[in-house]
Amino acid sequence: MSLLEEQKKFLLQMGIDVGRFESLGRDIQILIDIANDYEVHKADLLDEASYVANKLQRCEGVHTVRSRIKDTSHLVEKIIRKWESKEVAEKYDTISKDNYKSIISDLIGVRAIYLFKRDWEIVHNHILSKWQVQEEVVIYHREGDDLAKYEHYTDCKKEVHDKGYRSIHYIIPATKIEGQSVNCEIQTRTIFEEGWSEIDHKVRYPSFSDDPYLQEFLDIFNRTAGTADEMGSFVNSLRELIKVNVLLEENKRLTSKLHEEKIRELEEKIDQLFKSNAALEEVEAAYNSLKEAQNQKNKDETTDSQELLRKQNTTANPTLVGSFAQDILKANLSSSLLSAFYNNPEYINYINNHLSNSGLWRAALMDKYFSESNVGSNQAKGNERHSATIKQEEPKESDNEK
Repeated sequence: MSLLEEQKKFLLQMGIDVGRFESLGRDIQILIDIANDYEVHKADLLDEASYVANKLQRCEGVHTVRSRIKDTSHLVEKIIRKWESKEVAEKYDTISKDNYKSIISDLIGVRAIYLFKRDWEIVHNHILSKWQVQEEVVIYHREGDDLAKYEHYTDCKKEVHDKGYRSIHYIIPATKIEGQSVNCEIQTRTIFEEGWSEIDHKVRYPSFSDDPYLQEFLDIFNRTAGTADEMGSFVNSLRELIKVNVLLEENKRLTSKLHEEKIRELEEKIDQLFKSNAALEEVEAAYNSLKEAQNQKNKDETTDSQELLRKQNTTANPTLVGSFAQDILKANLSSSLLSAFYNNPEYINYINNHLSNSGLWRAALMDKYFSESNVGSNQAKGNERHSATIKQEEPKESDNEK
């Protein structure tokens, strides 16, 4: 049956070759009725597209959301393309203005774009929490793509796309119009996949979809886009690693500060015990606490460079003035002599008037005494001699002692 001029004009407006349609032997009035009905309901569909887009934009992993409704000419083209299949699906064989809204699932289309591939999981879970998908989720990918991130999602269908197209598609319910359920297709992809897809579509359609030379260069572009995706993911992972490292360094700094404050408090306590001529047992207890605090600080230092820096800052040799202090450190004194030395007022005066304020030489002296035995055992042993030796730099003589 030949077409009327008005019908031919409709096909030309839709961008359809008249001869192409006539070869199908289909009733053109079906397409005209669908197109006219679709034009009436476009505004309603746009409202639903905006609603879905707004819900997607609230997702933390989404960078950008785009929405659209299908152009009327694309709707007509899609139906004709389905009619051209070798085996026409029953739903398209019987399509009409009374059922097309339920048959064609992408009258409303929303695209969620994210920056990094790992963001897909956040977006995926968000979609499933907001809508009940109407069909199996489809992961379109290029042959050879790494699909490890999807391996645990057994409810998603993985499908190789012969043109290298990468995207993940969801069909969700959107609204009802005149009793017909209208679905929406959500597509999710990275920003690089979006760029490639847009350029591919712009360059190839509608006139050059099968050009082999163009396809070859688009394939190269597709691989480059895939590499850019991987580099983006790597850079993001590196950023997260640096961020974590900064937090760890700050935590180490704060921990070290707390240790140093504790050590300083204990050193000041020991100074006060010396000045008040406190009992040896009390001095020993304070010194053991100082050693424990220092050991804990050392334990919390984890890197070799930090350990080296710590040693440079805190393990300086004690500076002593005069042969009196040198002799005290070098001599293998008995515990009774040491006890007498601790309780001698002249010793206290000497500390305050002549020695370095670092307190490190005092630690060396006490370590010599306390590392061998505790106070009680030293007093019981009487004149037992100690064999510990403490290394130190020979101090220069002062002008007063020459």
